[in-house]
Formats: sequence, C-alpha cells, structure tokens
Amino acid sequence: MGRDNWIRTLTYLTNPPPSGPPSGPPPIAPPAFGAPRDHLLAEARAGRKRLRAGLNQARTLHDLGKRELVRTQRDIRRLQRVGALPDPTEFWQRSAIPRAAVMVEAAMVVVAEEGNLLGRAVDEFMADLTNGPIADWAVASAGKTVVRAAVGTAAAELVAAAEAPASIDALGAWWQQRLRRAATRRALPRLIRVGADTDLEIGRAEMALLDRPPWCHGDRLLSAFEIAHGEIRTQAAVVADDLLGRTTGRGNKLLSPRSRVTIELRG
Repeated sequence: MGRDNWIRTLTYLTNPPPSGPPSGPPPIAPPAFGAPRDHLLAEARAGRKRLRAGLNQARTLHDLGKRELVRTQRDIRRLQRVGALPDPTEFWQRSAIPRAAVMVEAAMVVVAEEGNLLGRAVDEFMADLTNGPIADWAVASAGKTVVRAAVGTAAAELVAAAEAPASIDALGAWWQQRLRRAATRRALPRLIRVGADTDLEIGRAEMALLDRPPWCHGDRLLSAFEIAHGEIRTQAAVVADDLLGRTTGRGNKLLSPRSRVTIELRG
C-alpha cells in the first residue's frame, strides 16, 4: 500500500523474543503423567476462551473501522480547508499512534491477566511432577522433553487466542479498493488521451494519492492499527515463551498488566 518509504517499529518493555514450543513427537510418558497434563491443558483451553472474549471486547471498543477511516478523511479535508492541516508525521505521532495504542494497552491488560493465570497453572503442574511419584522421570532428559511439550501445547492456546481478526485484513482490502477507485478516476483522463498502460498509470495515481491528504493520513491510521494487531499477538507469544521458560527454572515473572507502547515513524 505504498508504505515502503517509511519505517514503522513498535517496541515493548518486556521479555526477549519467543523461542516457541518444541517440535516433533515427544517420548512416551508414564501413566501418572496423564492427570496433571490433562488438568493443565483444561486450564489452557479455558484461558483461551477468556482471552479471546477479552480481546474481542477490547477490539469492539477501540478498533478501527470503515466509518472511522472515512470520518478521518473528512476531518483532514476540513482541516485542510481552514489551513490547519497536520503533516503526515505529526498526524502519525499525535493521532494515529495514540488511537491504536489505546486498543493495544487494553489488550495487554487481558493478555497479562491470562498469562498470570496460566503461569500459576504451569507452576502447579511442575510442582505436581517434581514432588510426585514420577519426580525422577520428570527431571530426566526424556521427561523434560515431554513436560516441555505439554507446556508448549498449553502456551499455544494463548497464542492462538490472540490471532488478529479477519476484520483487519478485510478493512485493508476495502481501503485498497477505495484507493484503487480514486486512482482510476485520477488516471482516466490520461488513459483516454494518450492510451497509456492502464495498470501502470493507475499504480502511479495510487502512489500520488498516498503522498497527498487525505489519503496519506488515512493510510497511516490504518497502518497503526495493522501494527497494533500484530503486536498483540507478538505479546501473547512473548508470554508463551515465559511459560516455556518455567520448565527450566527461567521465567516465573509476574507480568505487568500494562506495557509502555512506543511506535516510531522515521524517514
């Protein structure tokens, strides 16, 4: 969508990037492993439902939609008429980013709460294993592999719940179609007059629109929310990595319900 000339980053004060659960079939576990594993996975599935419901609520309250995008373009046109138009960088920093950050911060509360609940379940799971009749097996190499695989499966439930909704992709597709129609109208006189290459001329018209208000402002607003959706899932993956770390003594951190969000536009 014509954003290659600017760089967007979003940074959290949080854990290192997730390493992900182990892959491949785990070794066979003793029968006594079944009950604690099943309890952990039941907790994870319940957490997935709660997390999905909480994230859906945050998105319902704060996500971007078609009406907001159209309204933003109208507001930009009005500001342009009265000589108070913000430049794209100013709009990104003072409007687009704060609006997207509201949704991210609301989502982080839910992710942290569910991460802490599942973290306690993982701690109880590990305590049951290391203090129970299969303690020797649980700390052996084969046992560690099975235990880590079980925790990885539980953590994956949390990551799956944080998947970006299809609505943000649908919004991006709708925005692109709208831009394409406007670009076609812009390019039509030249297409009629000189018979230029249609796709090339419309592509050039799209790029020209994205460099001008109100399209450049709307495009940055959409971009901020696209980044925000991706970062919600990234944060869930970071929490999942912390859960995996508890199988080796790493992790065991109480997650803060809020993370400081910084989104920078450079160039």
